[in-house]
Amino acid sequence: ARLDTGGRVGLSDTTFNIEGAAASPRAYTQILDALRDRLPAGWTLGERAVTAPDVETYTWSFDRLGDDVVLNGYVPDVAIRARLLAAAKARYPSATITDRMLVAGGAPENFAATAEAVINETTPFREVRVVLRNTKLTVTGLADTQRNARDVIGQIAGTASGYALANEVRALRTVPPLVSPYVWSLDARGEQVVLSGHVPDEAARAALLAAARTRFPDADISDQMTLGSGVPNGRDVWVDLTSRAIAATADLDQPTIDLRDAQVSVKGDTRDAELRDTFAVRLRGLLPAGFETDAAVSLVAPEVNPAEEEAARQAALAAKREDRARRIREREALVEAARAAAADREARRLAILEKKSRERAARIAARERLVQQARAAAAQRERERRAALRAEQERLAQAEETRRREAEEVERARRVREAELAAARRAEREARRKDYRLVAEFNGTPMKMWRDREVAQSEGRDASEISASDYGDDARDSTDRLVLSGKVGSSAMRIALRRIARENFDGGVVDRLEVIDGAPDEAWLSAARVALAQLSRLRNGALEVTNSRLELYGDATTGDAARAVRTAVDRATPGRFDVSSLVLSPKALEAADVEKVVAATDTVDAGTCGNVMNTLTSLAPINFDSERAEIKPAARATLDKLAAVALRCPKSRIRVAGHTDSRGPDAYNQKLSEERAGAVAAYLADKGVEPSRMRTRGLGETEPLVDNDTRANRARNRRIEFTVTEQ
Repeated sequence: ARLDTGGRVGLSDTTFNIEGAAASPRAYTQILDALRDRLPAGWTLGERAVTAPDVETYTWSFDRLGDDVVLNGYVPDVAIRARLLAAAKARYPSATITDRMLVAGGAPENFAATAEAVINETTPFREVRVVLRNTKLTVTGLADTQRNARDVIGQIAGTASGYALANEVRALRTVPPLVSPYVWSLDARGEQVVLSGHVPDEAARAALLAAARTRFPDADISDQMTLGSGVPNGRDVWVDLTSRAIAATADLDQPTIDLRDAQVSVKGDTRDAELRDTFAVRLRGLLPAGFETDAAVSLVAPEVNPAEEEAARQAALAAKREDRARRIREREALVEAARAAAADREARRLAILEKKSRERAARIAARERLVQQARAAAAQRERERRAALRAEQERLAQAEETRRREAEEVERARRVREAELAAARRAEREARRKDYRLVAEFNGTPMKMWRDREVAQSEGRDASEISASDYGDDARDSTDRLVLSGKVGSSAMRIALRRIARENFDGGVVDRLEVIDGAPDEAWLSAARVALAQLSRLRNGALEVTNSRLELYGDATTGDAARAVRTAVDRATPGRFDVSSLVLSPKALEAADVEKVVAATDTVDAGTCGNVMNTLTSLAPINFDSERAEIKPAARATLDKLAAVALRCPKSRIRVAGHTDSRGPDAYNQKLSEERAGAVAAYLADKGVEPSRMRTRGLGETEPLVDNDTRANRARNRRIEFTVTEQ
């Protein structure tokens, strides 16, 4: 199944041959593992010509983070895989190596040397991830210095001939060295603007270069800055302060800026005396807390002609005098116009106030008259409202009293009627409880057949001559199924019975139950639960539970099992039920008869198969050590014989039941019994028994063969039982 189309597997005597292309790289690995570990004893591996498939995108990666190293992706063959693993273990002896590599064809040239160089040369990195995708090589990681990063990438590039290094290599993360004191400077006194000293990262470098180009748009900018950690007062604060300091030199000639830790020094020339006197204050306003400033601005006097300067001064004085006289004339005119406008506005305001006062007095008098009239009308309406309210309250009180009396009469009549109906329903449901009846028929054996067998046995006839085939197609169609029929008192009881049946039977449950409205009956449901649980231990059978009687019929797998079923039914059934059971034991086989069946090669029926298997386990029980589920070496011979018998009845279904003794908690014993049944089923599957034929079930300590009062009895109860039925 793991080979592609055209694959071939062959057996010759005890030699196993295989050839073809694997369906996938993972399938190739699985085939190699299976050929190495899974061949049975006595078999040899002959011709082996299995090739790994080619992949379109050939990907391999190497990841190292701390003490964890992961190798993932494809390699050309098993030898190169081992070579790369050995290189990783040699380079990182204390690391945890995780191998996720698969073998696949289609590797690019020089793959092995390139991959080995990646493992060996990236040791200086603190952490690294290398991805090889076809002929593209991507390296990312964390190095101590830029020089280390460049050296490692150069060494890899020298070995990886034919591979293209991806752009991600330029984004390699580095840790700048710690410097102290932290120094940076700008010097614009020469032909170039020189930026030197330390910056915390490449983004800071780019920000300062951009600020310098904005300040000196026509100058040649020389970048002599290097990376260094240890920037004072935080990276963002330092970058913002430095950018502001560059911008603050906009009005200075030939400026210089020097930063030394938290000390800022700015120097330059200006022809503006006011700027000279205020620059230090302006610069100090730009500084955040924790920084100190030192500003030195020199005043440069311009070269001016004295005559021209005097003429310009006299012209400026004349212009100032003329402008002052003009402003005085305009101000006087405005004051006069404002006075006239104010007098006119005051006269109009006084007239308006007089008119509004008269109108307000008239409105107040009219409002007083209206208030008096409204108060008189409101008092009259209030008297009328109160009288009407008292009359309405008296009417409502009388109506409420009448309604209350009528409601009490109706409620008394309703309660009487409901009590009568409830009593009638209870009586009816109690009567219907007598009609409860459950019939369960398992593995195609109808109830009528068992009752006919019971009659034959009482008359001294051979009951085994009566078989299910004499009772129509319906019995044959129910093979390995449980058919439920009869009447139950509610849907809840029906659901409970279905759940109990499915918990105990693997082959399917057919529900033909009819629901009648009846009273709950926990004792009846308990009796049905007991009967179904014990029916599941039989190879086939039927049961019937009525209001006062429980009948159970069936064929047991062994004599011990038959006795255990009868005892369990007698002990667990509630006391009001009469119990009748006919549980037949299989014909006892001698050890010689069992060995003949094991040694033969012809096919046997399910009954013979089950009888032989359980006889084998009675002659040589499959016991377990206390609290253990491992197969003991002494039991393997018996299990080999059981597998041989199971292969003789290929059309039958086998149920494997595990049991424990009573020591330990119930939940623990239940889990242990499931593990024991699973261990036996797995052993039989390894010997060739089809797993789909087998069902496992754990019964814990619930069904002992004998009392758990001695060490020997507890050993007998730690056992495996088989039930074999036709499919």
